[in-house]
Amino acid sequence: MTILYEEDWGRYPSAIVHYETRNRSWVELAKKLELSGVRNNKFFLALINPELRYIDPWDENHPEKVKLAIATEISINPWYFFREIARFDKKEFGGKRYYINANRGNIAAWWCYFNRQDYNLTQPRQSGKSTSSNWLVVWLMFFRYRDSDIFLLTKDNTLRQNNVRSIKTYRDLLPDYLNPTTKKDVNNLIGITCTALGNRLYTAVSQNSKADADKVGRGFSCKTYIIDEGPYVDYLETSLNAMLPGGDAKQAEAEEKGEPYCNVYTTTCGSKADVSGRYYYDMVTNCLQWKDSLYDCKDEPMLKQLVDKNSTVKRLVNLVFNHRQLGYSDEWLINILKKNGSVGAKANKDYFNIWDDGSAESPLDKDLAKVIRDSSRDPKYSEYTKEGYVINWYIEKNSIANRMATQKFVMGLDTSDAVGRDAIAVTIVDVHSLEIVGSMLIKETNLMVFGYWLVDFMVKYENIVLIPERKNQAASLIDLLLIRLPINQQDPLKRIFNRLVHEGRIDDPKYKQYTRYLPTGVEAYKEIKDQFGYATSGSGEYSRNALYRDTLILACEYGGSVMNDEGTIKEILALERKNGRIDHGSDGNDDRVVSWLLTAWLLISGRGLNHYGINNPLSKAMDYRDRAKLDRGDKTLSKRLEDNERQLELKDEIDGYLSLLKNVKEEFLSSRYEAKLRMLEKEYTGTEFGALTVSDLIRQAKADKGKNRMNRRNKAREWG
Repeated sequence: MTILYEEDWGRYPSAIVHYETRNRSWVELAKKLELSGVRNNKFFLALINPELRYIDPWDENHPEKVKLAIATEISINPWYFFREIARFDKKEFGGKRYYINANRGNIAAWWCYFNRQDYNLTQPRQSGKSTSSNWLVVWLMFFRYRDSDIFLLTKDNTLRQNNVRSIKTYRDLLPDYLNPTTKKDVNNLIGITCTALGNRLYTAVSQNSKADADKVGRGFSCKTYIIDEGPYVDYLETSLNAMLPGGDAKQAEAEEKGEPYCNVYTTTCGSKADVSGRYYYDMVTNCLQWKDSLYDCKDEPMLKQLVDKNSTVKRLVNLVFNHRQLGYSDEWLINILKKNGSVGAKANKDYFNIWDDGSAESPLDKDLAKVIRDSSRDPKYSEYTKEGYVINWYIEKNSIANRMATQKFVMGLDTSDAVGRDAIAVTIVDVHSLEIVGSMLIKETNLMVFGYWLVDFMVKYENIVLIPERKNQAASLIDLLLIRLPINQQDPLKRIFNRLVHEGRIDDPKYKQYTRYLPTGVEAYKEIKDQFGYATSGSGEYSRNALYRDTLILACEYGGSVMNDEGTIKEILALERKNGRIDHGSDGNDDRVVSWLLTAWLLISGRGLNHYGINNPLSKAMDYRDRAKLDRGDKTLSKRLEDNERQLELKDEIDGYLSLLKNVKEEFLSSRYEAKLRMLEKEYTGTEFGALTVSDLIRQAKADKGKNRMNRRNKAREWG
């Protein structure tokens, strides 16, 4: 239909990159994507007809031939329409008309639509969320569709009217020669028609009963459905089940003809305590999460394969963007919050993309939660494996190989059957900082396929130590590792967390054989295979409750500022404390949290880590922890750090006076230095001198001084 992938340029040999566009924000976004490592970064700058390169489509005096060329370009190239035609009339700026600024949100949303891939777009309020879908309606109704219907469902009549009013305003701003509207067209606030092309926009709002909700959209057969603010639509699931099946035939027909179609969801975050909110949350969190690297998919089938493998409730791509990612400043956000008086849960939902979890208590204090929330980063590189898995790396692509080869890492694995809501989560962290450097969430796969991938991954990156959660099908995965790793000259006892090492039994003569050589074969590790992995289903030291009770807060303090991974962050912030127990909400999950906590537990509480080649674990993380505490105004820590600094100063002073005492000749100076040392001794409480006290050091210095005096006398005698 249009240019979406790198290979699409070959279908339009004359097409060019429209660097000359007057809408410079689009060129700037292309540069940003290129700098972030996206190869396919100019598709939205496509111009199919190069003769339009320097043509202003807003000039009403063009010859008919030129106007026809512009209209043709618009119909086959929506990028041209959004880039060159779509404008706003901003009354606050004297009625001047402004182009649509390209940002990561609207370009990603439109790209998904033209791929005929259902998507959800979540953005802060007043950041242009509805703008992208409303301009899409304008293009479809007045330029592309023929004899087609579009259906809009939103939460209330006010919002419906606002959307319809915006669409009509955008339509009326079009150049006259491009506007097909006639007097025959419906022109109210609940629907729009384009009689000239046979297109109609129908609308509906939230219903007060399940019976009425079951009637929404029935009898309509549409190519495109738009669901706006779904978490706030009562009986949402009922309404979707009533309206969406009506579009199956039309969408299948559009598929055959190469026409655009899609189910579009746009919203701010809602409350998981509401029925519709809980349904919507489950829908958008259990699907493929958007990354800009998806632009580098080979084609539409590859994109759909990734969506299928990573979606369980609905086949969706979930696009979530904060204000910074959309090009808005922190000052903009602060002003909006002040203007609207938004605080607490309402501000979280409307402006911070945080779902309200109801009344449950969070186990994290608000300051620590903020540190964690602020650590969110976009992946530096998203790797798509041949198995359809997505590895989000927080390391630059060209640095991955070197860093993985020169540093040590722990990989946590939350196992599952990879069916339905229960996903496999993988988290890779730096042993010194607890920084998340890589993450995966696999919602659907063959477990044996995953197992072989895991073996290959561990062989490729030999500095990774795996700590798997031993539940569900993990035993089978561990069995596979115990067979395949030795074949590849990898020692399972050094590559996988095991209780033999942790409990100090590795040198027991009974197990010594496993350290002398690498046994191979199906039965090789049969005797000890149950010693591998962390059994969260148990009780005591190795248990899920212990993981949350003993590790969570400390791990967040150590690694909260370098957590990086948005999915992990959201799961941690959604944890609840109920009846003294920490767990995910009834409608949520904690797959990524558990995989991360396993790595933290090993580095905080693990014993015998040198056996895995792990030395000085969390050395950097402790510094992060202290800095974070200081940032949160921890006066106790501040005093302790001041005391530590003073002790180091005292140690330096003591060292200085001891050196003087050893070498001084005058007795009155010797007495003065000793007196000074006695004063410092009263204040010094450090342990830098080992078991020796300052008094011991004074005696030692005096003895050394006596030896020095005797040596000087002997030398004097030798020289006469």
